[in-house]
Amino acid sequence: MVRRWRTPLLLVVVLGALVALAVGWYRTVPSGLRGVADDVAVTRDPDNAIRGTVSLTTSDPSTVEVRAVAPGHQLTVGGTDSPATSHDVPLLGLLADTTYDVAVTVRDAAGDEVASAEVGTLVTTPLPLDQLPPITVDVSQPERMSPGLTLFNSIYRPPVAGAEPNTHAGYIQVVDAEGRIVWYHNEPGRVQQLVRDDDGNFLFGIDEDSTRLIAPTGEVLGEWRGTATGSEEGARGYGLSPGEVIDLDVHSTHHETLETEDGNYVTLTRVVEEVAYPDGLCESSEPGDVENIVGDAVVVFDPADGQVLQELSFFDAQDVRDDPRPVESDYCSAGYLDPQFPEGYQPRDWTHANAVIPIDDGDTWLVSNRHTDSLWALRAVDDEGGPAGSLRWEVGVDTGWEMVGDGRWFWHQHAPELQDDGTILLYDNGNLRDDAPEPYSRAVRYAIDPEAQTIEQLWEHRMDPDVYASFVGDADRLDIEGGGHSVLITHGGQTAACELPEAEDDTTFVHGQLVEVDEATNDIVWQLTTRDDEHCEGWGMYRAERIPSLYPPGWDVTETFE
Repeated sequence: MVRRWRTPLLLVVVLGALVALAVGWYRTVPSGLRGVADDVAVTRDPDNAIRGTVSLTTSDPSTVEVRAVAPGHQLTVGGTDSPATSHDVPLLGLLADTTYDVAVTVRDAAGDEVASAEVGTLVTTPLPLDQLPPITVDVSQPERMSPGLTLFNSIYRPPVAGAEPNTHAGYIQVVDAEGRIVWYHNEPGRVQQLVRDDDGNFLFGIDEDSTRLIAPTGEVLGEWRGTATGSEEGARGYGLSPGEVIDLDVHSTHHETLETEDGNYVTLTRVVEEVAYPDGLCESSEPGDVENIVGDAVVVFDPADGQVLQELSFFDAQDVRDDPRPVESDYCSAGYLDPQFPEGYQPRDWTHANAVIPIDDGDTWLVSNRHTDSLWALRAVDDEGGPAGSLRWEVGVDTGWEMVGDGRWFWHQHAPELQDDGTILLYDNGNLRDDAPEPYSRAVRYAIDPEAQTIEQLWEHRMDPDVYASFVGDADRLDIEGGGHSVLITHGGQTAACELPEAEDDTTFVHGQLVEVDEATNDIVWQLTTRDDEHCEGWGMYRAERIPSLYPPGWDVTETFE
């Protein structure tokens, strides 16, 4: 009698357990955590070779610590000090193609350990090196480097004209001092401006169309797009992120998006005015033609709902017809804007703003205008001098300001950065430079006196031999341990010649170069390049930052290597 019912019951139990395993209902809780935690899972991100997560639920509010140990590397991650019952602990910066043993320690609300156990293994996979930019690093003086990791974005541009967009058009990477990739994220569109916000998330632009915010885990936290994107595919057809997207009542977001002190976002958008030129504007123009002049505007919006709180058009700050700069090479060759406008629109690119930052305690927007070779200071608020959006001052080669000393002007510049002493560091691309026989690019820092309308060059760094990056670029001043500064310079838009069998003539490819320079000596202490001369392929870079950690503020992280 016993055997007649015990065997079928055993089969039911076994089959039930197999079904539960198949659908994910059943998880083995290590004996050391039973009664304390449940739903313990160790997973690797299927879209990322070196990122994983440890998830668990604790019966009481607790804090957890996760240890991942592999030959040559140990990572210990403690969550925030706020006890909770649901825990998702990211494992970031893992070694590729490596097996980690993972353990968890649970502590109660008072900080006392209540349980600890091995919870499984996490196996990372090789990096997708066939898609990632080729990286070469030279560490010359590590003791003079600013500490931390280097965050930068890479822009793939095929060397053959007319090549189709590819699925790895843009990457964000973080590397350590030796050039090991410790974090990466792929976007099908070209990643532009890139910053780390105060919460440790990554805020960046895509294809001059939209702005996206992602967590270090890769989770999309928000996306904002203007009307120029046209569809979920975006203006350039790469495709926008899945999930909810907030539409903004502006043309686009491009070149810059920053979080302001009050939690709003400031960005740049494009505005258009029809302007008649009696003598014609471009070689293809006839006298009296009405041109579609594209200017820019500073936009402040609420990221929660996309409400536009401020829009300051540059057409209200200056009359485009008073612009003294020659226009043939810039205004009239703006085919890169065609995807954002109707067919045959022929946009003429006037200011081509590429950066906006707050100065004067937030009362002024400092804007970098590439095509006017100048920095504009726009009122952010109404005051006795004029309404918000009006011009406080403009400094540049054709503005009538005096260059004090032996310094040189900047040309087609990018990324001004305000220093604590009020000076301004920027990347000088050097396009159309008329003070040298050949163009060159550099980082340069100035002291600016708007009342006296004087500008003085305090420091510069040029490569030896000179390099020329005709587009994009960045310069960030960093603190060095023990005192002093270094400057992280992004020569992101260089080109090199090569010969490809499938090309009728010699062609060029884009590549990028990061250099960290000791400000006191101008010595290069570290550099990184993204170019592959053998295959005539390279990756440009827009901007770079030095960040302290992959983890957001509040996480307790220790890491050792052997």
